[in-house]
Amino acid sequence: MKKRFFIPLFLFTPLALTILSLIYGKNLSFNSQKEIYNSLLTISSIILTIIGIWIAIVFPDKLKITNKINKQINNNENIEIGRFFKPLIYSTIVIIFSFLSILIGSILKSIPWVLEYKEIGRSLSLSILTALSFISIYSLYLTIALANTIKSNSDENDHANDIRHLYVNPENEISEFEIRKIKDPD
Repeated sequence: MKKRFFIPLFLFTPLALTILSLIYGKNLSFNSQKEIYNSLLTISSIILTIIGIWIAIVFPDKLKITNKINKQINNNENIEIGRFFKPLIYSTIVIIFSFLSILIGSILKSIPWVLEYKEIGRSLSLSILTALSFISIYSLYLTIALANTIKSNSDENDHANDIRHLYVNPENEISEFEIRKIKDPD
């Protein structure tokens, strides 16, 4: 029941706020919006940096492209590394549109006949800014979800290593029976 409520709310809120920004954005100057664009650029750059570092740490072999040309890549690894690219792509989109919006806004402000339509430009700019903000928020959410996944996997590996150290037989190997016994004590 909760999921049915939150999904439409999650989709409706950004759309509604973007439309409201388009309608009422004419009163917010481009200089005020420019500060928010710069904040989005900073946040997206930080996300790109964090995800890039994680890829380098978690998938160091994937970065050695020359060694992978003749080797087959495991599909599970592709799925896992694919999760890292969503926030990268979204953050890159935010950076591109933020730069373009600042550049186009600055150029259009210097054209005299365009100044007659500055309210429309402000509204358009604020609606783009609102949409980019929600994309950035979603990208942050994906980044946090990835951090949680990395931590969970690390905790599981630590737990498995602890179990191995507790139940090692004299030949320094864990028997399948011991592993099953640990996983399913019944």
